[in-house]
Amino acid sequence: MTGGSSLLAMRRLPRGRRCLIAAVVILVTFALRVAILGWQPGGAYLPFLPMVVLTTVLLGLAPGLFAAALGWAMAVVWFVEPVGGWRIADWGDIAFAVLFPAGAAFAAVVTEVFVSTATAGQEE
Repeated sequence: MTGGSSLLAMRRLPRGRRCLIAAVVILVTFALRVAILGWQPGGAYLPFLPMVVLTTVLLGLAPGLFAAALGWAMAVVWFVEPVGGWRIADWGDIAFAVLFPAGAAFAAVVTEVFVSTATAGQEE
């Protein structure tokens, strides 16, 4: 099985299973972020963006968008002040809370276009 074939095989899993894998990827990213930087606010969204791209490459667009939404929600609740809720006190944090999902969705769509183009002829 070539690398491209295994990539396509993961993308052929049922959507629910791919979204479950995406959730696990984001939860592991969350745990690593806490282990490395602790619970203090700051840099809330940065660890999640590469995982959105990775999830989109491996699992497809829908799981990538799901990973973006889940990463955004976890970042807002646990790493944006005041921590522990959906309220955002600072205008800068509000701007990032709006820009991250838009940027992550854009990254997921662009990644999907590249992967689809690269794998276009490899489908069995």
